[in-house]
Amino acid sequence: MAVEWEVSKSGSELVIRIIGRFDFSQYQSLQAIWLQTESGLSRIVLDLAEVSSMDSSVLGMLLELYEHTRKIDVSIVVVNCSSAMRSMFETADFGELLTIE
Repeated sequence: MAVEWEVSKSGSELVIRIIGRFDFSQYQSLQAIWLQTESGLSRIVLDLAEVSSMDSSVLGMLLELYEHTRKIDVSIVVVNCSSAMRSMFETADFGELLTIE
């Protein structure tokens, strides 16, 4: 499992890529990334294309990220998620909190 990230040249978009299993073990890495890069952001893109599996702790992490980013007017977009991941997000009504593409 790995976390890769990059900020766009304009500084307004943070792309975070999760590789392998996505679970609570990435919490500290994700939190450090978004706190380190939040200045000037308008959007965080969470790319799940290379996620092999995901557990329900991810929902708690994304809820915390949402609570933090809504205070600073930053949107969250989840891209490249599997149908199972999409179903988990929809069941938990996360479509109300973030954009799932």
